[in-house]
Amino acid sequence: MQKRSDLSDVQKGMIIGIWSKSGRISETAEFVNCSRAAVVKVYRAWQNGTVQNQQRGKCGAPRAIDDRGERRLRRCRTLRRLGLRSRRLVRAPMLTAVHRRRRLEFARQYSSWTSTEWRQLAFSDESRFMLHRTDGRWRIRRKTSGRNTLQPLPERSKLEAEALWSGECFPGTL
Repeated sequence: MQKRSDLSDVQKGMIIGIWSKSGRISETAEFVNCSRAAVVKVYRAWQNGTVQNQQRGKCGAPRAIDDRGERRLRRCRTLRRLGLRSRRLVRAPMLTAVHRRRRLEFARQYSSWTSTEWRQLAFSDESRFMLHRTDGRWRIRRKTSGRNTLQPLPERSKLEAEALWSGECFPGTL
């Protein structure tokens, strides 16, 4: 037989009232929709003066997380069940025809260099200076296979300079 939930205070009062009036256990159990054993237990506790008016909510270990943490956990589990994962926003560079031409010229100019010629150059560190926004990492929710899907990328203005890059290259060895 399955375990039923605890009887409410109203149900306990109904059991006491109906059994006091009729005196029949079966009729009381059918009316309140509980087992006959529960009717007997509640009525005997009332006769002895030990009827508990509280629900059984204080048993067991204390909760590990509060309501706020539970809501956060529920949200995370829902997103995960839907297949959405937290990903960094991929921003495609805006290449113009001039950029493509310059890259091709650079590649053709230095394609014949050997490794010894490349070793004679020393590259310094690059620095990035943000002009229009903070450099915070933007994260989006996307399906796990969503990185390579063709979706519209965020629009970027051609006139707006997002960042300046500086770098130095000088001849010599390290």
